[in-house]
Amino acid sequence: MTKSLYAFGILVLFSLYSWGQTTFKTLNITLEKASGKYGIEFTFDDHFIRSHLSLNSELPPDKETFFKLLDTQFEIIVSPISSKTYVLKPYTKNLSNSRICGSVYSQLEHLPVSDTKVIMGNQIVLTNESGYFEFYPKKKQIKSWSL
Repeated sequence: MTKSLYAFGILVLFSLYSWGQTTFKTLNITLEKASGKYGIEFTFDDHFIRSHLSLNSELPPDKETFFKLLDTQFEIIVSPISSKTYVLKPYTKNLSNSRICGSVYSQLEHLPVSDTKVIMGNQIVLTNESGYFEFYPKKKQIKSWSL
C-alpha cells in the first residue's frame, strides 16, 4: 500500500512538472513550413521572430496571401532581396511610445520570478532577473493577455 501511494505521488509530481514545461510554437515554425510550401527562403532577426506565436491556422494557398497575413496579423514587413529570398522586418517599433509593462512575483514568497513567459496576443516575452517584462503594442490593440 505504501509503495503504491509513493508511486502515485511521484506520478503526480512528474505530471505537474511536465505540464509546467509547456513549450510554445513560435513564428519560426510557421516560416519553416512556408519555406517548404512556397519554395522560398526568409531572412530575419531570430529574436524578433521567436517573440511571436506560430500561426494557428493552415498556410494560405499562395505566398502573396501569406505575406498579407504576416502584415495584418503580425505587423511584419516582407521585402524581396531576390526572387526566392525575402527579408522580414518589424514595423517601426513603438511609434506611439506606448508600452505595457509589469513584474511577476511569486504569490507565496513575494519574490520576483525570472525567465517566465508572458504572452500578450501573439507576442511572447520573458521576465528578467527582477521579474520585469514589457511589450510594445502593435498598431491594433490586442485585448487579451496571459501569464
